[in-house]
Amino acid sequence: MTYSFAELKDDIGQKWAAMRIGPQFLPAFDRTAAKLAADKDRYLSLEKRSSVPALVTMVIAERESGADPRMSLAQGDRWDRVSVHVPKGRGPFKSWEDAAADALAIDGLDKAGRGNWTVELALYYQEKFNGFGYRRYGVPSAYIWAATNIYQGGKFVADGKFVRSAWDTQLGVAALMARIMKADPSLALPSIAHSLPNDHPIHLARSELPETSAIQKRLNELGAKPPLAVDGIYGPKTKQAAREFQTRHSLQDDGIVGPATWAAMNLREAA
Repeated sequence: MTYSFAELKDDIGQKWAAMRIGPQFLPAFDRTAAKLAADKDRYLSLEKRSSVPALVTMVIAERESGADPRMSLAQGDRWDRVSVHVPKGRGPFKSWEDAAADALAIDGLDKAGRGNWTVELALYYQEKFNGFGYRRYGVPSAYIWAATNIYQGGKFVADGKFVRSAWDTQLGVAALMARIMKADPSLALPSIAHSLPNDHPIHLARSELPETSAIQKRLNELGAKPPLAVDGIYGPKTKQAAREFQTRHSLQDDGIVGPATWAAMNLREAA
């Protein structure tokens, strides 16, 4: 199953414009954006070779391997060995850049044309790179939209195995691109949506809130039951613990630790 950009452009553009990040995810997005922007020379070198913008490849690298330079852009396997995950049988390669150029050629990202790239085209090719399988199940791609209001759950937990009840805890590439563009405007791409609202991720100020692990630790100190695993994942249990704290203290009980809830958590004494 495949789609052309013309078929998906409007859908992608609407989701991009409607995308928002909950405050509980913003610190992780900003930390990751700063890490990737600091390593931009690696991706700019690849851009010169492949014509694929550094912004596009750095977020793919983050999704596939945590941007580990020992791992291939294609699927996160070692690039100095033959790959065992889809796409299988690639390599070994002489360098990370050789492996990355090969990965980009598989789905034609290197043929898009240097002057044609927009945010919407980037999101199309990133979804194509990961696979259009989410569309078969009628849900937005976790690869693209995870950790935003667009994501509705569901995840491919292995190659070809979709689990509707699974929840993707990685950062999606759409919001990550937005935060990188905020952190380093030199990496930005134009968007078909020329005007985006002030609460769009591309405009938000850098977060002053703590990472999820600090929130989990504080909820435990305040008596979360059962105690939370301090794993840095803002999943259903963390959200429920936050909601219970909010209810006890007459705060908006949405399970999101924003500025008001975090301030209240730090006014309370540990249990």
